[in-house]
Amino acid sequence: MWKGTDLVGTTVDEMTEPQLRHRKAAEFFRTCRNNGYRPKNLLDIGCGNGTVTARLRGVLRLDKVDGVDIQAGTLEVPRWLRLRQVDVDKDSLPYPDGCFDAIYCGELLEHLYNPDNLLSVTPVAREVICVTLPPAPVE
Repeated sequence: MWKGTDLVGTTVDEMTEPQLRHRKAAEFFRTCRNNGYRPKNLLDIGCGNGTVTARLRGVLRLDKVDGVDIQAGTLEVPRWLRLRQVDVDKDSLPYPDGCFDAIYCGELLEHLYNPDNLLSVTPVAREVICVTLPPAPVE
């Protein structure tokens, strides 16, 4: 089975336009799907109100998606997003190992004091993990 590993390349436009980077994440999951990978579920870490999650949900054709966000108690989210409040800087994810086929974590690592804590979540993913970061400024 084909397994995706990363997003390739960043254009100048993507450095300044987050929507273009989000589109690239969606294209990554579309490529996975087009190559026979059909995840049954997705965890979006740092999902906010689910804007990007909705795009990934559509690409992957999922009914429900799980998400975690530190501000979960203050966010209005769609009914299909099962949102839990988690501080990934210090807390572990409230899911058993291997329970997600795919994980998306978009532009969150750079906001954490302890990114190693979040990076230890890989056991909850069975197949694909997609992590994106905003590009570093060009000097």
